[in-house]
Amino acid sequence: MNNVKVSMMTSQHKSREVFHEELQACIERAIATKDVEIMPASPFKNIEEFTGLFDSIDGNRGIIKTPYQDVVVEIEDAFIHFTKNTYYKNRENIKGGFFSTFRDPLFIVEKPKNGRSVPSTYFYKPFYDKGKNIMSLFGIGISKNGKINFKTYYFDARGNRLNEILNGRNVVIKYIKK
Repeated sequence: MNNVKVSMMTSQHKSREVFHEELQACIERAIATKDVEIMPASPFKNIEEFTGLFDSIDGNRGIIKTPYQDVVVEIEDAFIHFTKNTYYKNRENIKGGFFSTFRDPLFIVEKPKNGRSVPSTYFYKPFYDKGKNIMSLFGIGISKNGKINFKTYYFDARGNRLNEILNGRNVVIKYIKK
């Protein structure tokens, strides 16, 4: 019985190592091949323009086609998240990455949010700021009920924030851009 436990722990550890290496290589390849764009300007100023950017609409939900699966977003909730969020801060600097991150992500992972058993899906894409310094690994999480959650990981000198993704215990890779 103990041998099975040790084997499972070794397997999980090895799996995390492979995950870390694969994602790290993916990010480094994107930067090396200059497959990183400047964060685009926001393509919308109001909820009507925002709604018009979805691939299709179903009631109060917008649908975005992604390389992994269609994403269903609560339109009003997502729009409010840009202007009347927890910090009451206008997120003009990241609005332009919203649709681009879903439609052309560098990688997609699934992980439980804050100890919940049902995982959220997170789409990640690196962007440069206007000065062509790497801005961040921009991420958007989408829950099963269409609620969004931004997960932006700035490339800090020590790599602490990026390591949060790379070394996550319950993270499952769903897609990596080739």
